[in-house]
Amino acid sequence: MNRKQLIMVVMVVVLAACGNNTADVTNSTIEDKQSELEVESRDTTTPETVEVFTEPFKEGIFVDFAKYKEAVKEEQILEVLKSNFESLITDNEEQFRNSFLTEKNADPNMFWFESPDQFQFIEIESIEHYPEKGNIHIYVIGNSQPPDGTISPMKMMYAFRKSDAGQWKIYTID
Repeated sequence: MNRKQLIMVVMVVVLAACGNNTADVTNSTIEDKQSELEVESRDTTTPETVEVFTEPFKEGIFVDFAKYKEAVKEEQILEVLKSNFESLITDNEEQFRNSFLTEKNADPNMFWFESPDQFQFIEIESIEHYPEKGNIHIYVIGNSQPPDGTISPMKMMYAFRKSDAGQWKIYTID
């Protein structure tokens, strides 16, 4: 039996064994497992309504940042977020990189900048504070449009953390 055949046989056996696997889960088991997990506390702010953009696609920033000043608690975060949006729309690499905590944080996120897509930033969907870790996550909704003209909804998570100098910066975009 050659190597490919052996791998195929092993895969079939594993899949067959998994397919017949049924588990009896009781409420007490679930409760026991839940009590073992340490749940991270967070303060989540979500606007009551999020408007859906129904107009034709227009690249730009349509977020009303003033609406979120109180929820974010750190105005500098909104400034950095807006700067990042602007850098994606104006193709300003230096501005894009400067919005990140370090170059090491910027490098894996360059695919956002290098994308040929146009971006339409519509609204902040939610803001999550993680005080025990010193992080703030902001979820942004919008649309993207690649060169072929198709319009796709997008949701981006911007994760912020304070730099050693005490400035809020992006450490990743997901």
